[in-house]
Amino acid sequence: MCGLVGVAGDITVKEKQIFTTLLFLNVFRGQDGCGIFTTWKNLKGQPMYLVERSTERSSEFVFHNDYKSQVSQGDVKVLMGHSRAATVGKVSVENNHPFECGSKKDYTDLVGAHNGTIKGRFEGHDKHETDSEALFNLINKIGLRKALLSVEASSYSFAYALSFYKFENECLTLIRNSERPLFYTIKGSCIFWSSSKSFLQMAFIQADVEIGEIKELAAHSLLNFFPYKDIKERLRITKDWIQFPVVVPTYSRRGWNGGAYGGWSGMDDEPWENWQKKDATEEEKKEFTGVRSYFNVGHNTFSGQYLENTIKNKGCVYCTNQDKTIEEYMFNARGNECVCVECEPHVKELTNDHYFPCAKRVELV
Repeated sequence: MCGLVGVAGDITVKEKQIFTTLLFLNVFRGQDGCGIFTTWKNLKGQPMYLVERSTERSSEFVFHNDYKSQVSQGDVKVLMGHSRAATVGKVSVENNHPFECGSKKDYTDLVGAHNGTIKGRFEGHDKHETDSEALFNLINKIGLRKALLSVEASSYSFAYALSFYKFENECLTLIRNSERPLFYTIKGSCIFWSSSKSFLQMAFIQADVEIGEIKELAAHSLLNFFPYKDIKERLRITKDWIQFPVVVPTYSRRGWNGGAYGGWSGMDDEPWENWQKKDATEEEKKEFTGVRSYFNVGHNTFSGQYLENTIKNKGCVYCTNQDKTIEEYMFNARGNECVCVECEPHVKELTNDHYFPCAKRVELV
């Protein structure tokens, strides 16, 4: 669990004070190091930036002269911060966020920070010590949409909330999936963001500034913020910007080909009707008879058997009930925790997980 914080826009002393408090509080989301990114333009209008990373906790880093001198830069347009909870890669300055990605020597195209973990073998993952740095380099190489789809297709677990800045179009981008939170609020000409809603609330209180509505960025929605554009043209949010393909399950001589459906993903997959006339044994044929149900949970789809096992093994996280039908529970995005529909309002303050209604998608015989 890492933490993202930041502010972009016409940044003054007050906005810098709020950012410093956000970064200080961010230590509660990661204690294995921190980093910040700052960008502005010089008198000739050329983009300038600094990235400072430290193995110290963010609650200590904000008192250092290196931090103070970086934040004190005039006409700053973006302040992006990150606190790391190491999951992939050793604890070191090099593995701390934000990461700089560039296609030319000594030149940066993109600077980004990631909250999440990727478990899988995606393009370029073996060229970097951390999954996060590999992800940003892939984004810089093939673009955001292609990169997310590629990693999703080649990984068995992909959790992300991203904040990154591209110099080419002078754009700050925020995006997340249902595995990680990300909140934002607009105040005047600036946008503030944080992985924790309460951090935003406390930072504004500490600065004695009235806060506006805090919104959670919807999963798979794209938020672009252009700090150098006119105020009315700065914010663009595209809902459901990316849709991940759903693979229709098939019968196989080797088992169920399911991927996200919670089934076994095998080779040489064929629909049952194509191979049932082949030399399958009677036992093999019996294995693939009967009704198989699949359910939508958020953007994912799981087999009924997988969700039933979740109910049987864990029950409702609030009341431990195990006796209801699948549709009477809500599940997290991984399908490995559930809560009764009636209990769901009571668990929002007890867990960081989001729970989604369960709807039958398809039934195969």
